[in-house]
Amino acid sequence: MRGPLSVPRPPQGYPVIIQAGASESGRSFAGRWADVVFCSHASLESAVAFYTDVKARAAAHGRDPDQLKILPAATPVIGRDTADALAKHEAFADLVSVEAGLSRLAYHVNVDLTQYDLDGPLPPLEEVGVEGHYREVVEYAEKHDLTVGQIGRWYGARTEGSMVGSASGIADTIEHWVDAGAADGFVIQATHVPGSFDEFVAAVVPELQRRGRFRTDYEGTTLRDNLGLKRPGRGERKARRA
Repeated sequence: MRGPLSVPRPPQGYPVIIQAGASESGRSFAGRWADVVFCSHASLESAVAFYTDVKARAAAHGRDPDQLKILPAATPVIGRDTADALAKHEAFADLVSVEAGLSRLAYHVNVDLTQYDLDGPLPPLEEVGVEGHYREVVEYAEKHDLTVGQIGRWYGARTEGSMVGSASGIADTIEHWVDAGAADGFVIQATHVPGSFDEFVAAVVPELQRRGRFRTDYEGTTLRDNLGLKRPGRGERKARRA
């Protein structure tokens, strides 16, 4: 709408735009418009490459790269120690059938994967739905020499971020990813609900707070405040369109 209006501007200036998509068009959109990018990676190296690329695209549009927050998915499995966490993850993985994992992947890439030999490698897919998930699968499958069936088992039980361990060990991994330039934070996902979230809040959050890496109170009253994002000036979106 064109003003003048009889109501004040929203406290956030504009709604926070959260975007997901690792394709060329998705990265370009994120660099120009997004406030937050949600992504998923099979390795620290691919996460750093994505982070560097999208931040550079934001800078190319005249934006402050720090005003674009990149939050990869992380699926922690927390145990008393690493051995306990690995045992928990194995018990979880044993519940996942190959067909269920392939169904989940097929939903993401928009390709019927039952047409391929389960004991053979995944052939190149020309057109996929979610390119980021497809790249993640190809990277992991090539690294570990997986068949289509093994990909289904892994994908159905995958834990993004490789955060399987004690609360202290998971805090170490979170710090490492942030300090390596792979993430500004994380979107925490769960192997089971609400238990996974309860464990993370009870064990990992206090450890991060003890290290000074996570807030002990909210910084403001809006999502934008608590993400560390500035309130956009009037007309900023119009300037980006230009």
